[in-house]
Amino acid sequence: MAKKPPYVRAIGLTDLPEFIEKLGGNSNDLFKQVGLDPKVINQDDAFIAWPKACNLLELCANTLEEPHFGIKWAHELSEDLPNTGPMIFAAALVPTAREFIQIFLRYEKTHGNAMATELIEDEAMQQGTYLTHLHPRTPACRQYMEHIAAVIYRMANQFMHDAKFQEIHFQHSRLTDLSFYEKEFDCRVIFNSNHFKITGDLSNLDKPLNGPLANSRLNGSLSFLQPLLKKYLDRRLKNVIISETPISDTIEEILPAIFGTGKIDIDSVATTLGLSTKKMQRLLKTENTSFSTIRDQTRQKMTERFFLESDISISNLARTLDYQSSEAFNTACKRWVGKSPRAYRAALKSGKL
Repeated sequence: MAKKPPYVRAIGLTDLPEFIEKLGGNSNDLFKQVGLDPKVINQDDAFIAWPKACNLLELCANTLEEPHFGIKWAHELSEDLPNTGPMIFAAALVPTAREFIQIFLRYEKTHGNAMATELIEDEAMQQGTYLTHLHPRTPACRQYMEHIAAVIYRMANQFMHDAKFQEIHFQHSRLTDLSFYEKEFDCRVIFNSNHFKITGDLSNLDKPLNGPLANSRLNGSLSFLQPLLKKYLDRRLKNVIISETPISDTIEEILPAIFGTGKIDIDSVATTLGLSTKKMQRLLKTENTSFSTIRDQTRQKMTERFFLESDISISNLARTLDYQSSEAFNTACKRWVGKSPRAYRAALKSGKL
């Protein structure tokens, strides 16, 4: 049996069709050429084959004659960086870069299995390194990796006043003059490296998230992220009129967008909706439900989708849905359908459930 290709979530392609069209291309045609349904762009939680995503960006760069397509696409993303998933949400809930990166690395595991990233801290060199291991069946992905680097650079500058990279390493060769890349990332850029990695001063990790959008009088408060958080949630709730929609439906729309951040408790969700925890509980009570019930039902729906659309491991899925352990996820599956996660997946795929 042929192995499935590595996969990523479709949310990673958010805003791509608009950028293609801006450069004079036909996004539908380019998507179809690599075997992707253009409609997938509206299905944030769907999975797509990582090789197809990589091939799409390379095709765009060649067809549109834009050698730095991936980097320039990163510039065109709206300020809430929608293709990073719930990272604006996460950044608004933690005080330091270290805690944000920990959530980022946790969420990445839910985003797909195309890459695995770790944070290496070298106390002797006072250096922190964001190191990525690509899936062994990864195709050429120059544009995608340069896009990721540009997005990370934007995030660092958006969330912190004085964050600065020391080096960026790419596994591919450069396309144009090195000065373009060094100006773009404001640091030394190395090509044909063994890994994709970004290094910076270790002290950056403990700096507060208080970027250039912040009001200096807030003394490190994350209030500067609230407008971006609202924009992120509004994008997620684009088909929901909150004032006319049951609060339970609103929560059901938000939860899939923030699983994997470790911030799916009632207090965090109430805060993002501008409600006190007690008020949210009262509203849910009038709808004859509770936050824990909605969260449990949403977890089951996402479990079925992950099982049917991906080959994600049981342990990774447990982390994706923010269970404390694989055992806790196993208990939930047995409560839902009376089966272990492995048996649950087999029953779904065979159509016996």
